[in-house]
Amino acid sequence: MQSKKLAFLSGILLLLMLLFAGCATKIKTTMLCPGKAHEASKLRRIAVLSFTGRGGDKVSADVEALL
Repeated sequence: MQSKKLAFLSGILLLLMLLFAGCATKIKTTMLCPGKAHEASKLRRIAVLSFTGRGGDKVSADVEALL
């Protein structure tokens, strides 16, 4: 008798969990796909234009240093 009661309560709990999971908020995300490595390896020269705005010179220098 005790095991039937436990199985019944477990079933009710599972049903409630599934019900509440269906009411969860849906969040849309956007994902960028990385470029293909073999295409990037063909590049021999690139240009970095100056960034404008506050701290633009530092950003340009940091990008050039990374490349």
